[in-house]
Amino acid sequence: MARARDVDVDRGTFRHGGSVSESEWLDPWWDRFGHVGSAHAEYGARGADRAVALLAERCGSLLIAGCGCMPESHVRIAAGFDRVTCMDISAAALDNAEHELGTAASYRRESIVNKALPDSLFEAVFCAHVIYHIDKDEQETAIRQLVRVTRPGGRVVIVYYNPRSPLSIPGRVMRELKPRVDARRILRGGNVSSLPAQMYFYAHPLGWWQRFTVECNVAFIPWSVIGSRPARALLWGDRMTAAFFNAAIWFETKTPRAAVRLWQYPIVVLDKKSRTTGDSPDDDHGIS
Repeated sequence: MARARDVDVDRGTFRHGGSVSESEWLDPWWDRFGHVGSAHAEYGARGADRAVALLAERCGSLLIAGCGCMPESHVRIAAGFDRVTCMDISAAALDNAEHELGTAASYRRESIVNKALPDSLFEAVFCAHVIYHIDKDEQETAIRQLVRVTRPGGRVVIVYYNPRSPLSIPGRVMRELKPRVDARRILRGGNVSSLPAQMYFYAHPLGWWQRFTVECNVAFIPWSVIGSRPARALLWGDRMTAAFFNAAIWFETKTPRAAVRLWQYPIVVLDKKSRTTGDSPDDDHGIS
């Protein structure tokens, strides 16, 4: 049985090889020098509203797979359901979830790829910024588990990453430079143990998701044009930040299909079919 390799799960780190997320070594710089503007916050709120709206008319039971720091969007989604289960491999993440939801939810410390939960248990599943931190060969298993525990007619909402977004190029360059920077530090007498913890990161192209069209109708919706920390680092001043995010709002409103192709973060919506057929998805946005 496939199993997530969850070393140091209480700190939310995964150290089993592969690419390292640029946020692991640039966070201190971004947080110190990055600009935070009201336009950025307003744009982020629109993305959260979009995710909440996708599950607003659902009710019954909800699984939050990978609750993380339990942001406000997760809490708002949970409020619309009668029964909520929070699942994470991190005890600290589950503590955060319990602090926010209390006795209104149940909590399970286990991996998404495990098969402990019974079939068709939940009306809906919400999973944000988790799948691309799972080993690339186990991501399909993880998603199929989320679909399996969802009832026919239910919905799985996943916030993912688009590796072919032109806005992801700086991040790819940073990840490629990271091993060289570390090697130079070690050659100069640096301590290997002092290097930042590495979080595994791998995102499949969006066309990869079409493998789930037998069980689900697959659709893509733009979620965020760029990550929050890169935005703070690259957008300087209120006027520049406002212009950028206002343009992003206009573009994703007018041409959502193009935004899905270009933005860094899409929402993947998997509506589980009542019957398993070979039908094509209702709306695949032409992603390849």
